[in-house]
Amino acid sequence: MAIQEFLGILILKYTAMGVYHDIAKGGSPVLNLGTAIKAPDCSWGPTGKGYITTTLEVGMSESLHSLALNARLLLEASESKNAHIHQVVTIKVHSDRPRLTFQLWEVARRNFDATRSESPRQAQMTQEAIVTLENSEPVANGSLRVSFSKLPERPPTPATAEGDFVFTEEDLVQIAKSAWENQEMAPQA
Repeated sequence: MAIQEFLGILILKYTAMGVYHDIAKGGSPVLNLGTAIKAPDCSWGPTGKGYITTTLEVGMSESLHSLALNARLLLEASESKNAHIHQVVTIKVHSDRPRLTFQLWEVARRNFDATRSESPRQAQMTQEAIVTLENSEPVANGSLRVSFSKLPERPPTPATAEGDFVFTEEDLVQIAKSAWENQEMAPQA
């Protein structure tokens, strides 16, 4: 449910910006990443390019550490034919309590002291937001900003509605509620 809710909110955001036809949903392609084969839970990229740039990884039975390893694998080994991954969103749905942890992972800036061939891609977590229950009410401690320019690989057009995809606290709470209802952890009225 977290995947479907995230996808629905993202589609609403890029449709409202008027870029629905600029962003292709890549689904869950099997990526040959050199030392591993990985299929992200969902992915997107620029329309007509044939590769993905942004992925979503959601885990309930997986630990935060395992999701972080998946994000690192996707970003650091993202030189395959059908992927130029620049950002990975992870959502950890905690199975033991009503809590979702959202993280955004991106490629870290290169070390300019080394040559390009010696400087491998390095992933880093750049954002984190958590949704929990406080007094039986879902509360998010922040928002999540997914880069517009890294998704279709172009800057936002000036003087338009184009810009980063901001998942507000309300958006994250909606994703959490949907996941909790599926787990039968929804807050009681």
